[in-house]
Amino acid sequence: MAIRRGLASLGVGMLLFLLVPHLALSARSASQADVGQATLTVLTEQVTVVGGPSGTSHEGFNGEIIAAGDRVLTDAGGSAIVTFFDGSELELGANTEVLLQALGQTECGGVLVQIAQAGGLTIHRVTELGQQSNYQLQTPNTIALVRGTLFRALVERDVASGVVTRENLLVEDGEVEVRLRTQTRTLQPGQQLNVIPTGGGLEVVGTEPVIDDGVDATDGLKADYQFQNTLESTVAGAPPLSNLGENSFQTETVGFAEATGLAAAGAGSQARLADDSVRTVLAFPLGSGVALDSTVGVIPDDAYSIVMLFRFEEVNGYRMILDFKNGSGDIALYNYYGTLVFYTAAYGENSPITPNTWVQVVLTRDAARNVVGYVNGIEEFAFVDEAELATVGVDNNLRFFRDNQGVGIEHSAGAVARIRLYDRALSADEVAGLGRLP
Repeated sequence: MAIRRGLASLGVGMLLFLLVPHLALSARSASQADVGQATLTVLTEQVTVVGGPSGTSHEGFNGEIIAAGDRVLTDAGGSAIVTFFDGSELELGANTEVLLQALGQTECGGVLVQIAQAGGLTIHRVTELGQQSNYQLQTPNTIALVRGTLFRALVERDVASGVVTRENLLVEDGEVEVRLRTQTRTLQPGQQLNVIPTGGGLEVVGTEPVIDDGVDATDGLKADYQFQNTLESTVAGAPPLSNLGENSFQTETVGFAEATGLAAAGAGSQARLADDSVRTVLAFPLGSGVALDSTVGVIPDDAYSIVMLFRFEEVNGYRMILDFKNGSGDIALYNYYGTLVFYTAAYGENSPITPNTWVQVVLTRDAARNVVGYVNGIEEFAFVDEAELATVGVDNNLRFFRDNQGVGIEHSAGAVARIRLYDRALSADEVAGLGRLP
């Protein structure tokens, strides 16, 4: 099946959710937008751009320069192309909505492009990428990795409930590596993959059908804080969390589109993540957070998994995520301009954390001192903790989101929906299969 330039000719108005992290790009020309920008081409009207910093919307126009934080929406008759720094293109069909989450450079010098798509149908024309570059697409149930290809991604949803009923990846040129939780497939030109969520998990329809129950790891789960108007754990035996500062419970949509402000911006998206939920969360202002006052009997000092579902209002500079040493110093897990960092041992190469976007961050440490950090199931860094930087300190507590005592310049503000603690290091496959909400 040929993938044509005109998406409107496909006659499809399906809803989908896609995350397209980090595409490293090369220079195009001095007259084009720089590495931190992209160029919009309007094919058919109407196309709307919602400015990231302001949240105000306006009609998009040919040649408009857009940047990280901006949203592009098409109506029932609209279509558009977003052109990145190296000439790679993302084409939007009718009723499509995308967010440019991050545009910039990776630590290795490649150009970073991170896109989230809340609805519609897209075609991806990716130029050949260098070894330091990659183009990654995440749908509700798959992750696609490419290095120069032409492919289409579609997620069909039930119109009434927003639940995903089918996902499809179709490759026209090049190859696409597809990760389905704990399994990996490689699609060649002309091949496509249909994924159907079922009551028992995922059923991959094709030559190699597989069932993946997708059940969260429960072995070793010692605490599960869900913040339903309480700081108590749903797992018996774990102590409650305590407030650090003035926190408050409030109702939010924990998921993709609404959490990133699309609904507030008047985007009108009907697409939702499979695990989107309007629920109570704990909001923490700048300078506040939560703490587990005693880890004794919950997790060992040197082997654990900590799973945190949260959003930050700002991601510029260092923003505290998790502190093991009772606020006594800077050695901790941070956000740094959207990158996951364990200061001073490891920095991620990508920037998957964006303002007011719900992310699931996981930190694991095993008895052999291997520490791994993940964002939304994707490994961001790993190091051997010879200096025991990531062990629980002598005070036997954990602090979340509040900076170390006496400094306070790296606080985080935002909200948290769930924190889970395991007394063992989850495997990469287990982390990739973790759900977000109960």
